[in-house]
Amino acid sequence: MKRISRRGLLASGAAAGILAAGGLAHAGQAARGGRLRIALSGAHAADSWDSRRFHDLFMIAAGQGCVFDCLTEVAADGSLRGELAQSWDVTPDARVWTVTLRRGVTFHNGKPFTAEDVLASFALHRTASLAAPLVAPIEEIAALSPHRVRFTLREGNADFPYILSDYHLVIYPADNLPRAMAQGIGTGLYRVDRFEPGRALIARRVDQHYKDGQAGWADRIELHAVADPRAQAAGLIAGRFDAADLVTQSPDDTVQIAQAQGNRHLAYDLRGLDEDMRTALRLGVDRAASAGEGGWIGADSPFGPANAYFDPALAPQHDPDRARWHLARSATPVSVPGLALALPQAAVAVPAQRCYGRATEDWMLSALAAQDRLPQAAQALQPLARAERDSGRRAALYRDIQAILATEGNALVPAFEPYRSAVRRSVGMPAVTGNLYPMDSARFAERWWRV
Repeated sequence: MKRISRRGLLASGAAAGILAAGGLAHAGQAARGGRLRIALSGAHAADSWDSRRFHDLFMIAAGQGCVFDCLTEVAADGSLRGELAQSWDVTPDARVWTVTLRRGVTFHNGKPFTAEDVLASFALHRTASLAAPLVAPIEEIAALSPHRVRFTLREGNADFPYILSDYHLVIYPADNLPRAMAQGIGTGLYRVDRFEPGRALIARRVDQHYKDGQAGWADRIELHAVADPRAQAAGLIAGRFDAADLVTQSPDDTVQIAQAQGNRHLAYDLRGLDEDMRTALRLGVDRAASAGEGGWIGADSPFGPANAYFDPALAPQHDPDRARWHLARSATPVSVPGLALALPQAAVAVPAQRCYGRATEDWMLSALAAQDRLPQAAQALQPLARAERDSGRRAALYRDIQAILATEGNALVPAFEPYRSAVRRSVGMPAVTGNLYPMDSARFAERWWRV
């Protein structure tokens, strides 16, 4: 099996590879059989199999890597591999991508997978979809044959294959999209037996899947919606659950805590604050305390340690004396956790948002731009970095962008938080777990097994 890292792919000057569905670390220790019972937060009564509305952990985990597949997959080590795509080629300007699709794949309703399914599935996201910004840069999608699709972009994007791994962009059968979105009909390792929105999913392993021997070890997957960490812990102790996403300390010796450092961060919105208050916050916050044990100190850029071009040399300053000077000059006193400064009683809390981050830098910048939070200097560099295929030049551009965000950006990002989850010792896991989202990038259904 061949995996392609982002830097290796770009530096090689070739954007095609034979990307068979990949193996797991220590996959030889994995064995088929049994069931996995997982307690998960993020379930909602309005949940459905319409991926245009996927936004929280329960449906992310139920979708890709379980009931559905995407064209590509970000492996646990951050490399890219094909899922329903087998290989791809790109023009020198990174604008036209030709994707060869995997043969011999069938949907759960028996329909063979072809290019028409890709076209129909992507067309869903043109409007009224949370993934609309991801597909907006696609100028045209054309079927060149039953197993070849050409994506023509409005401008070059060297990271485009990573976009194809987004959990919204799962592939449905084109012959009956409404039914597929109502019943959960995909090409994934697991077929829906029972789905109760906001409560539970029961799914069973399909036979003769293209990932056989590489993933999908359990015979049965059970996802149970449990939003209370205490209830999750009680279920683990009682043996009702095999893993849980909100339990961060082991409740007894039958449970271990799995940890992965990714790009999740808490971003405090600095828009509307005067420059003195923004400076006071950046200088006054105790970033080490915010990072805590196992975290990573942030420098007010949302690029995290899981990004290929993350700049660890970007060191934020901590100067409480200078922060107090700027605070005294500010007309807009506000507060954030970890701010080691005495504040007026009139101070109000800065709005904060917890963010998973993104798999690529350009993806993250586009999300900031959509929220009108990207400084003009960074906007000017973004298209240059997006289309640049030389890894060294691209790294330099992203270093410049991170420096701009650290001084001119509209967010305070003091730290990156690790993902922690509780797993019973009766569950096997690969040596390296994914860090895009909680619980092995939410792909535990296909990657974990019973010991």
